[in-house]
Amino acid sequence: MQRNWFVSLDKILEESYSAFIRHLFNSRQRSITDEALQFILDWTKRHTYYTQQLCHTIYANGNKTVTIEEVKKACEQLMKQGEAVYLQYRQMLTEKQWSYLIAVAKEGSVQQITASAFLKKHKIGSPSVSRRLAEALCAKGLLNDEIAISGTTYTLSDVFLSHWMERL
Repeated sequence: MQRNWFVSLDKILEESYSAFIRHLFNSRQRSITDEALQFILDWTKRHTYYTQQLCHTIYANGNKTVTIEEVKKACEQLMKQGEAVYLQYRQMLTEKQWSYLIAVAKEGSVQQITASAFLKKHKIGSPSVSRRLAEALCAKGLLNDEIAISGTTYTLSDVFLSHWMERL
């Protein structure tokens, strides 16, 4: 029997990540404001891939001093770059699956996918419908289900997609 082994890594500590990013910008004769740095870590939820993508885009834009305005501009660029793929997701999903992804994106994360408040707010239907939608979207890799002692938390797998969908 083949077993899949997964290693779960915690997010990098905010203080360590901030110091690392600041060091990289400073070592290349660039500066970054505290507000901009905090926004990067919050917006990317400290996921390394998304943090690196955003910092790379900010760096490529060439400003010597990185402000929150520069960071927000880079966020817009990344969401615009991903839009064609996001719209393809729309074509691959049922209307209910698409609406469900939007609901989770707008919430940021959902721990109680069968809670009446969540179901009513987003017009999802019954708890069983919510479970089926979550399972289907997890199977497609668009939704993460992080299991912890406190329960399961659902989030979109792609942080940039999540921010893009928050606007819909």
